[in-house]
Amino acid sequence: MSRFKNRRNAMTLTEVLVAMGILAVGMLSLMALFPIGATNMVQAIQDDRASQAAANADAVGRIQWKLAYLSDNGNSNGLIRDDAAAFSNEPLLIPALDSDGATTIPPTSTGPSFPVLVDPIGYLVQPVATRNNVAGLAPFPRRTFRLVAGLPAGLQLTAAIRLSTVLDDFTFNAAGLADTDPSNGGAVDRGGRFNVAWLYQRPNNSIRHEVNLTVLVFAGRPVSDVPAKETASGAITVNPGETNVSCVFPLGPNAKRPPGLTKGRPIALVGRADVPGTVNPVADFYRVVNITELPTPGAFSFELDRPIRAAAGPGTPYNVQVVVFEHLIEAIDRGIVSAVSPAAQ
Repeated sequence: MSRFKNRRNAMTLTEVLVAMGILAVGMLSLMALFPIGATNMVQAIQDDRASQAAANADAVGRIQWKLAYLSDNGNSNGLIRDDAAAFSNEPLLIPALDSDGATTIPPTSTGPSFPVLVDPIGYLVQPVATRNNVAGLAPFPRRTFRLVAGLPAGLQLTAAIRLSTVLDDFTFNAAGLADTDPSNGGAVDRGGRFNVAWLYQRPNNSIRHEVNLTVLVFAGRPVSDVPAKETASGAITVNPGETNVSCVFPLGPNAKRPPGLTKGRPIALVGRADVPGTVNPVADFYRVVNITELPTPGAFSFELDRPIRAAAGPGTPYNVQVVVFEHLIEAIDRGIVSAVSPAAQ
């Protein structure tokens, strides 16, 4: 009998190589998950901050509107202040709802008011030419709250930043220590990466104390130096119910698309959908589902997340311009705000 009868055979080189190949495929699969996880984590943090910013902004926006129209002592309209008193409380916002400087909507009109973007940061940082109108468009006024505008000039930007930003993050220097702001007495810099603006529009201009509130959330928008870009396309005609829009943007040299034009982010359709006897301003936000670059320079086609609203009546086309905001990540419709509605919802 052989002395090697019960000896176990060793693994061959082929078996070792096959095992290493299987292990390598498994490791590569696991490694591929890390960048996906990091990307998802970044998106999750952004979504969390955006929802937090929107919730805070909703409360601020409702309070500011209530302070304009809600009377402490009551008057001839019960608890609601008349227009003159409301104008004195918000002298920039309230008049802009009725007039864009060229057209005035009467207080008896049952159509909508002008959409007014209350943007304390943009109002102070944007160039003078576009400060009072978003992207230079007359039907889209930009204003700020009296709470900011009523302060001395040197304090307005600080107040705007505190009112409009999410102050829950810290920034760090190269040594890993929290950054401090010498202009603010050495206080820790609280980040301010996410900031907001408020879009007010009366759905029925004759109901003076009710507006629809939309909160705009920006990520990484500069708050004190370089103004964020706002790009308006040429005029186009849109058809209610459609989900595709094509337009042409004026682009500078070497620019491929307007800053902020990204799949998954909001764009605005701004214009006038007037009907006989009624001024009907439009400023609706839609999320871009897909973007197709067309052969004409600056021309793009968008697929929107929902059908275009029938602002001028069922099936009636109307004229708008597409507005793209750099750094805008969310436009959240918060519904109707009334002077007598709950403080938040």
